[in-house]
Amino acid sequence: MVDILGKKNIVILAAVVLLSIIAAILIYPYPTDIQELDIYLKVGNYTGIDVDTSAVVFGTIMPTGRASRDIVITNEDVKQHKIRINIAGKLKDWITMSDNRFNLDASENRTITLTINVPGNARYGNYTDRLMIIFG
Repeated sequence: MVDILGKKNIVILAAVVLLSIIAAILIYPYPTDIQELDIYLKVGNYTGIDVDTSAVVFGTIMPTGRASRDIVITNEDVKQHKIRINIAGKLKDWITMSDNRFNLDASENRTITLTINVPGNARYGNYTDRLMIIFG
């Protein structure tokens, strides 16, 4: 009798694990594309603007300064995507986004504003980071 109950529990546990994996795949789809953009910031004793569009460039900002940049995300696919935006390194603590998780319909665009707040104790110098746009 004990062997039958033990086998039954193993089957039930295996079924629960399998259903959990399937649910996770449906809820958190595997990324179909990941776009990356470089982020550049120079902390200095003056404010300077950079209009480069090949990266997210905040220019030169003084400690306690603030700047914003817009990026446009376009879904060129024929289906809706779940978009997630992540920042990889140290600047993630300095940058806020107007939105970092949303659905983007086919052929839809969304403008996201990135705002950087340079802390007062930031050292002068160049800072770089990576912005990842994940299409799921």
